Amino acid sequence: EISLQPPDPSRTSPPFVVPTNIKKIISNMTSSKKKPLCAYISNVLITNEYRSKGYSKVLMSACHGLARSWGYETTFFAC
Repeated sequence: EISLQPPDPSRTSPPFVVPTNIKKIISNMTSSKKKPLCAYISNVLITNEYRSKGYSKVLMSACHGLARSWGYETTFFAC
């Protein structure tokens, strides 16, 4: 999953999809300073049969490329 999240390292991404406009509202309500959204990659899973074959690198590269196409040079990973 790649999504835009308010930059708050103490929070994890929600277990459901939240529209970007709602995230912006929440970010503005919970912060004294207006913070831009950041690109986050989370919930990346590779099944056992495809592990150690380079698929993770391809998938992460594609996610990072998508974030860059949205105008974000930095991508954060939620572990």
